[in-house]
Amino acid sequence: MAVLVIEWMKYIKQTQPDLYKSAKMEMIMDPWELGKDFIARGAPCLIQGYARKEDRTAQPAVTIAIAHIQLAANALGFGTCWAGYFNQASQLYPPLQQAIGLPEGYISYGTFVIGHSAEKYQWIPARKPVEVTWR
Repeated sequence: MAVLVIEWMKYIKQTQPDLYKSAKMEMIMDPWELGKDFIARGAPCLIQGYARKEDRTAQPAVTIAIAHIQLAANALGFGTCWAGYFNQASQLYPPLQQAIGLPEGYISYGTFVIGHSAEKYQWIPARKPVEVTWR
């Protein structure tokens, strides 16, 4: 899937250089050429929230759903990361839409990757209780 996003970025670079530059796509493309995947970040799975294009409540509903899934994933020991470039490419690039099986008339409103996190969550160090005077 990441390869299709890279293909889309190459297309954008050729056809819409201003968009390529303003979206800072070189921050993804340059590392890709060196073998680093900043699209999927090695995650084995991605989750995408999509709905009919004309559904005016879809954007906030998908955002809320993704936030809840990310919280649950963390509680289960998984790491997640929003995949904005993937999401944008899936809205605009027909080969990616076909690869993910996006139904006709639907649009992606949010995408994130999920897998075993490369980083471990660190708890905040214990602190002395705060001294508070209530009046």
